[in-house]
Amino acid sequence: MSAKGKAWFIAASIAVFIATAAVSFVVGNYSIESGKLVSYLTGRGALDENERYIIFEVRLPRIVMASLTGAALAAGGVSMQAIFRNPLVSPFVIGLSSGAALGAAVGIVYLNASVAAVESLSFLFGTVAVFASYLLSGFGRETTLLLLFGLVATSFSHSAIGLMQYFADPEHQLPALTFWMLGGFDGITLSSLKYSVPVILACMAVLYAYSYKMNLLTLSDAEARSLGVNVAAAKFVIIFFSTLMVCSCVSKAGVIGWIGLTVPHISRIILGPDNRLVFVSSSILGAAFLLASDDLARTLTPGEIPVGIITSAIGAPVFAAILLKYRKSGWN
Repeated sequence: MSAKGKAWFIAASIAVFIATAAVSFVVGNYSIESGKLVSYLTGRGALDENERYIIFEVRLPRIVMASLTGAALAAGGVSMQAIFRNPLVSPFVIGLSSGAALGAAVGIVYLNASVAAVESLSFLFGTVAVFASYLLSGFGRETTLLLLFGLVATSFSHSAIGLMQYFADPEHQLPALTFWMLGGFDGITLSSLKYSVPVILACMAVLYAYSYKMNLLTLSDAEARSLGVNVAAAKFVIIFFSTLMVCSCVSKAGVIGWIGLTVPHISRIILGPDNRLVFVSSSILGAAFLLASDDLARTLTPGEIPVGIITSAIGAPVFAAILLKYRKSGWN
C-alpha cells in the first residue's frame, strides 16, 4: 500500500472510532435520541436530568475506559509481538490475564475486599506473573521458554481460581468473580479513572516513542546492536510499560481476550511491518472494536453480557481466518 493509502486507512480508522463512540452514547437499555444529544451539545436543545446522568455519569466513563482498554490491549500486542519476533506473543499469553484473575479471585473470595483492593491485587498478581515468566525464561531471550512459562503461570492460576470458585459463596462471591473473569465495564465511574487513565496514556506515549526501536528489534539482536540499540534495555522498557499499561486495564475491566492478538495482525496485513504505523492503527482499531463489542454486550439482551464473551466470539474466528491466510505463506 502506498503512503497515501496508509494515511487514508488510518484516517478511516479514526472516523470509525468516532462513529462508534457516538453510537455508544445513545444505545443501551435506556436509549437516547441521537438528534436530541446533538441539539444539546450544540446548545440548541436540552436534556432532562435522567438523560444527563446516563450520558455523563454512566456512559461517558464507560466509553473512556472501553476505548483506552481496547487501545492498550492492541498496543500491548503490537509491542510484545515485535520484540519477541513471534506473532503469538501478547501480555495475556505470557501469564498476565491469568495472574490478574488470580489476584482478583483472592480479593473477592478470601478477603471480601473492596473494589479498589480487588483492582490493586489484580494489578499486583498480573505484574508478578509476567515478570516471573520473563525472568525464568532468561530475561526473555528464549521466546519458546517465555511462552511455556506463561503457559505454566496460566495453568496454575486457572487451577487455583477453579478451586476458589468451588468454595465461593454462590450468591455473592461467585457471580462477582465470574463476571470479572469474563470482562466488563459495568460500574466504571469518572472518579475511578483518575489514576488509570494517566497511567495508560503515559505508557502508550512511551511505547510509541519506542516504536522505531521495535522495528529494529524485529531483526536479530546482533543486527539491532549494530544499529545502536541497547537490546536488553529496550526490551525491558517495552515489557515493563506494556505490562503496566495492560495491568491497569485488566484491573478495571477484567479479562478481555483476543484484541491483543487479532487487531495487530489486521493492521500488519493492511499497513505492512512498520510498527510505527501498526502501533497507531492497532490502538485506534482496538478502541473501536472494544467499544462496538461493549455496545453489543449492552444491547443484545435485557441484561448485560460480559464483554469478553463478545470479543472472543468475534476475535476467535477472525484470527482463525488470519491463520488460514498465512498457512502457506508464513508470517513474514
